[in-house]
Amino acid sequence: MNCKHLEANPIATLYAEDLKAVMRGRFPWLGAAVILLAIGGPAAAAQSKGRYNDGEYVGKPVDTNWGAVQVKAIVQDGSLTEVQFMQYPYHRRRSAEISSWALPALRNEAIRAQSARVDMVSQATITADGFQQSLATALSQAAN
Repeated sequence: MNCKHLEANPIATLYAEDLKAVMRGRFPWLGAAVILLAIGGPAAAAQSKGRYNDGEYVGKPVDTNWGAVQVKAIVQDGSLTEVQFMQYPYHRRRSAEISSWALPALRNEAIRAQSARVDMVSQATITADGFQQSLATALSQAAN
């Protein structure tokens, strides 16, 4: 920090003096306010419990070219912890084969992202799109 520059700017000097006072513990509440603002303000502090309400939420079924996709989102401690498939394409041999590896990948990605906005899965684009839509409706029910 360039102190000469701060001395030339009276507002910056006041800020620097306030910051020094906070660091010395003269205004502990101000330190908490600075930290709160640094991490995103009061809204971020209020959401520290998580972004979703706990419970199980079933998304709307989404019809795709290969069959319906419907998921259930399970939320614990404000976070998406599990995604279960209520319906998915399996009637054709190729659909069952793709679902066997694509669905776990979509599930894991959604839990990691804590969102329905997940990367598409190669060779399962239609199923992935249905997954995103169904999960989005489930998570909108769970949203704080």
